[in-house]
Amino acid sequence: MSPMKLLRFSFLLLSFPLFFLASCTKDKSPTPAVTDDAAYFPLRKGHFVEYHVDSTYWDDFLGTETHHYLDLRYVVADTLTDNAGRPSFLITVSQRKDASERWQPQSNFIVTETSERLEWIQDGLHFVKLFFPVQDKRQWNGNEFISTLDQSRLYFRDWKYTYADVGASYKNEYKTFENTLTVKQVDETQNDPEKQPAAFAYRTYGMEKYAANIGLIERQFIHWTYDPGVAPARKGTAVVMKAFNYND
Repeated sequence: MSPMKLLRFSFLLLSFPLFFLASCTKDKSPTPAVTDDAAYFPLRKGHFVEYHVDSTYWDDFLGTETHHYLDLRYVVADTLTDNAGRPSFLITVSQRKDASERWQPQSNFIVTETSERLEWIQDGLHFVKLFFPVQDKRQWNGNEFISTLDQSRLYFRDWKYTYADVGASYKNEYKTFENTLTVKQVDETQNDPEKQPAAFAYRTYGMEKYAANIGLIERQFIHWTYDPGVAPARKGTAVVMKAFNYND
């Protein structure tokens, strides 16, 4: 798989629209509670969120580590009916190198919201991104629709999505967000190639943040493997997406 295809695949995983690294409030008064869980991913036609994306690609064949930077734009573009006959929404994805370039179409994905959950289908992978009602520490199988019989998808097995920091304020380098939540998806590590170069190693990490009335504000995803029997180098990707702009 080429680096650009791996990066596109990773954007959905980190799947992922985004959240931020520090919590802060200017006012000690409590933030009003979110009364509609669906507000964490608003499906209004024309609504968009834009992200700065920092990605890393490890090539075990060449033994290289390369970094890529670009912007992505998610837009709720249209309504449609999914394969189960349910009302759904088409989300279009555009990209640009930086603000000096025009947005160019890249891909799209489908989001279906029910009374119980928010389903997200992108690049052939079917996720349950949010589960209702939203409650701190609530867990669910966000990858239940992904078959792990294929060896290339085995690392999706047994992820326990968990809500954390529900209702918290959050700030990244660009914006401050109120009424956010964190979805901890997976955090698995085996060995460290720097300390154990003769041992098989891997790292899989996934986390997303959502803000009420905005949607996905941050995504972090890491997946690499290290097999010294094949090549003494890592193979995989890491992606960090952070929202810097959106419309109401």
